[in-house]
Amino acid sequence: PDPAEARAIERGHAAAQRAAREATTDAARAAAEAERARLRGEVEPLRLAQFRAHLARLVASPDGLRERLCLFWADHFTVEAKTIVGRVLVEPFLREAVRPHVAGRFADMLAAAVLHPAMLTY
Repeated sequence: PDPAEARAIERGHAAAQRAAREATTDAARAAAEAERARLRGEVEPLRLAQFRAHLARLVASPDGLRERLCLFWADHFTVEAKTIVGRVLVEPFLREAVRPHVAGRFADMLAAAVLHPAMLTY
C-alpha cells in the first residue's frame, strides 16, 4: 500500500484495537482481534519485501562506506516502525530521504528527512 492506504489501514487497526478493548462480549473481542490480524496481514508481505530488498542492497553493495553512512543517518533521523504506517514507510524513508543525500549537503538531507511522510507520521 502507498502511504495514504497505509494510513487508512492504520486507522482501521486503531479502531479495531479500541473495539477489542471496549468489547463487552468474547465474540465481539474475537471479531475485533480478527480484524486487527487481517489488517496486519495486508501490510506484512510489503514490509517483508522491503526488508529483503534493503538487506540485499546492504550485502551486494560495492560501496560499503556509503551503506554505513546511510545506516548512520537513518539512525540519526529516527522514524518509528511500531505502527502499521511506520512499518511500510521506513524503507521508502531510507530510499527517498537519506540515500540520495548521504554524500551531499546536510541541509538537503535534513529538509528531505523532516518533510518525508515517515517523519511527519512519527
